[in-house]
Amino acid sequence: MQIQNLLNLGQALKEKREDQGLSLEKISDWTKINVSTLQAIEEAQVDRLPVYAYLRGFILSYAKALGMDEKEIEKELKTLVSQSENSQLNNMHPSSSVSPSSATENFVEKDLRLTPIILAVSILFILGSILVFTNIIQSYKKGSEQVENPVDHSDPVDQLKDNDKNRKEDTLSLDKPNSGEQPIDTKEHKEKTSPSARESTVELVDQNQEKANESEIQSAPTPEPKLINNQKSSLELVVKALGEVKIFYQVDGQEKKTVSLKEDQFEVLQGKKGILIETDNSDLIYIFHNGEDKGLFGSGGKKEKLFN
Repeated sequence: MQIQNLLNLGQALKEKREDQGLSLEKISDWTKINVSTLQAIEEAQVDRLPVYAYLRGFILSYAKALGMDEKEIEKELKTLVSQSENSQLNNMHPSSSVSPSSATENFVEKDLRLTPIILAVSILFILGSILVFTNIIQSYKKGSEQVENPVDHSDPVDQLKDNDKNRKEDTLSLDKPNSGEQPIDTKEHKEKTSPSARESTVELVDQNQEKANESEIQSAPTPEPKLINNQKSSLELVVKALGEVKIFYQVDGQEKKTVSLKEDQFEVLQGKKGILIETDNSDLIYIFHNGEDKGLFGSGGKKEKLFN
């Protein structure tokens, strides 16, 4: 079977169907193809036909239902696709002037044209979804901030009135004496609280504090040094420094030694025969001889003394 164009193919399928006395509705029941699509195939109505990928399957199903050779029909379809664009349709339906090869290419191009459109619609849908989701999140955050920091919608004039009323109440509570207390003489209170009265009060307090400190210093007993041993030796000297001083001492005729003391420090010396004390500042050391208070070592300057 030689098929030169799509119209010849459609007419061949129609003649085969009519020879067998079959209607388009019957073929539609067998192949599950719409009657309108079967009619468009028979009449080569390109505008009503689907894209080539579906059209090829419809034609082969139609031919199989009529008992035609599917391989031969598929071969003829490939021949139609490979025809040049310059070939013209013969006996084409008056309403169409498109060549079979161009019709086939149109089916393919229709798929290609749909692809970017679908892609663009998908991108717009995704962007719209992101925008809506962002707006929802921002609205939720604003609502949370308003709950955490509620806005005070009260009238500012009312707030000022309340503040003034509170201040007046505080003033009245300060002026009113407590129960059981004598009312304050305003004149006397002002005199007592005047700057000159406060200064004289401060001076009086300072003078009393100085006198108390002096009396404490004078009445403070001189601490007695503790003995090194519970048992007293035959001779014991305790030297207390009233300031920073250097002392030279010799115990029982042994080698002379030196010790430096700071204020309020003690040096305990023990011996049997005698203890020699020498210093350049005799008024800076205090002497205790065998527990007896001997007072200052001297009145000042260098002094040397033997204790036995």
